[in-house]
Amino acid sequence: MKLNLGTLEELQERARRCSFCAPIAKMVALDSEIGPTTEVIFQTDLAGDYGDSDCSCGFRGFVGTEDPYTCHNFLGFRDVSEVDDLELDKWPGQEINWVTVSTWLKKCDDEHGKISKHQSTAPQGLLVIDTDNWCIMDAPTNCQYAAQSYVWGSPPGDDLQLTIDNMAELKLVGSLIQKYSPPETVRDAILACNIYGGSWVILVALAGNDAPHGLPGVSKAKRSQPVTKQTQGIDLVQQHMIYPDLVSVSKWATRGWTFQEARFSSRLLSFSEEAACYECHHCESDPEIEDAVLRPSLEGFDGGMFQSWSYDELVSSFTSRDLTFDGDILCAFTGILNSQYGNRHRFGLPLKDLSRALLWTAEDREYPIRQSTNDEVFPSWSWCFIKGSMRHDIRGFDEDHGFTKPLATFAFSVADKSSLDLLQNQSNHSLWSKGKNGLWGESHGRPWIDNEKRIAPLVIAMAWRKGCLHGALPDELRPGSSWQAYEDIIFSKWPSLGRLSDDADGIAPGTITAHHLDNRFPPATVRLAAIPSCHTRSLFA
Repeated sequence: MKLNLGTLEELQERARRCSFCAPIAKMVALDSEIGPTTEVIFQTDLAGDYGDSDCSCGFRGFVGTEDPYTCHNFLGFRDVSEVDDLELDKWPGQEINWVTVSTWLKKCDDEHGKISKHQSTAPQGLLVIDTDNWCIMDAPTNCQYAAQSYVWGSPPGDDLQLTIDNMAELKLVGSLIQKYSPPETVRDAILACNIYGGSWVILVALAGNDAPHGLPGVSKAKRSQPVTKQTQGIDLVQQHMIYPDLVSVSKWATRGWTFQEARFSSRLLSFSEEAACYECHHCESDPEIEDAVLRPSLEGFDGGMFQSWSYDELVSSFTSRDLTFDGDILCAFTGILNSQYGNRHRFGLPLKDLSRALLWTAEDREYPIRQSTNDEVFPSWSWCFIKGSMRHDIRGFDEDHGFTKPLATFAFSVADKSSLDLLQNQSNHSLWSKGKNGLWGESHGRPWIDNEKRIAPLVIAMAWRKGCLHGALPDELRPGSSWQAYEDIIFSKWPSLGRLSDDADGIAPGTITAHHLDNRFPPATVRLAAIPSCHTRSLFA
C-alpha cells in the first residue's frame, strides 16, 4: 500500500491532533534536505517475525520522499508486551559510548597500527589545537593528530577564525576557552580528542547543518532517541538507520569540500543524530556502528567512504554536491586528481585518458555556465565550466570489450614556452591478441563485440588509404589486398589502435617534428584559441 501524505508542512500541522502523523512527521523532519513543501510518501507491507526475536510485526512501514529521495523504516507491533521484549533501553543512549569507540580504534592499532602511523605524519608548518591547554600550537614533529570534517553553514561572520593577526594570541594557553569561543562542533571535537587520545582519525560531523550544532553525544548536543508511538492498538517503533543511510541523509554528504576530506583520511569517526560510526581504510570488515536492536544488518553492504571509484564515478558524485563559492570547483577536487594522476591533469581532466574524460554531459541536459568570483576562467571543454551534476557517456569505451577507441592527438599551449606540450594518443593498451577465434581473441559469448572491434582499425586503414590522413602510407596497405589480409597486416605491424592512429597522422613514436606540429596545429589557430574569451583555454585536437 502506498499513500501520499501531503507536504511535510501539512503533515506537521496534522501531527498536532493525529497520533499516527506525529511520529512520521518527527522522523521525516530529521532530514536536512527536506523542505516544508516536500511531499511525504507512506508505504507498508506485511512483516511477520522480526529477526531472531520472538516479536511478530503487524507490518513494516516506509516513510520518506521521492525528490530528494529519503527513507525511514519503522515496525508496527500488535502486542504492546512485545515492544518491551526488544530491550529498548539497550539502544544507543544520548551520550557516546566511549568504551566502544576505544575498542574500534584499538582494533585498528593492533591489526595495522604501523600503516596508520606511517600515513599520519604531520606536514611541515601545520598548526594544531592543543586539546589539553585549549590553544593553537605548531604541530610537534611526527605527531599524531585528529582532523575534522564538518559543514560551516552560513558565512562565518563573527565565528572564530585563525588569521595572521590573531595567531600569536590564539597560541596563548587557554585562549580558546578564556577569551575566544570556537563553534560548538569544534569544542566537541576537542573534548573527543581528550577522551580517545592521539589516534590518527578524521572526526566527521554528520549531524546538523552548521558549525554551532555540535557533535551529538559528546557534550551539550544530545542524540535523538528512536520514535515510539502507540496508535489504534499498534505500537510504532522506528528502526535505526544503517551507516550508509546516516551518511546519505546528512548535510555533510551534500557539500563539495567534504568529499575530498573523507577520501583522504585513513580512519573516519562519524557523529550522527543516532549513533557513532567508524570506518577504516585498511579494515576488511564492514564499518562499525553502535549497537541497536532494530538496526538492519550491513550484510551485503558494498563499500563505504573508501570504496574504489573510477574517475567517472568520482566526477559524478563530486559535481552533485554544493559549493558556497563556484570558483572552488577545482580546488575541492584537485587533491583527488593529484593522488591518482600526479600533476598530469588539466582543469579536472586526467591526461592519461583525456579522450574519455572529455565525454562528460550534464545530468539534467541543462548547461548553466559556472560563475567564478575570483576571475578564474574555466574552459568550455571541461566539466568545471558548467554548474550542476555531470556524468560521462562512455558506452563502448570498455577496455576489454569496447568497440569505441580514441583517435585524437591533443596539445596544450604552455604559458612560458613558445611550443606546444604534445599529448599523444592514449589508447596504447593492447587491443588485440591472436586467439583461437581470430585476430580479436575469444568472443566471451558475445560475437557482436568482436565484429564491432574489427571495424575501428579497418576504418583507419581505409581513411589512410584514401588520403584523409597525412602519414606516409605503407606499401602493405595499398589497394589490392583482401579484408582478411588487412587484418593480418594490422595485427603484425601495430601493437595498438593508438599507434596505428598516430602513424596514420604522421606522428612518430615519442616525438613530432616542427613541420608536422605546425601542420597539425597551425600557429594562427593556436593564437586564436589561446585568447581567454574564447574559453578553449589552450587545448587543441
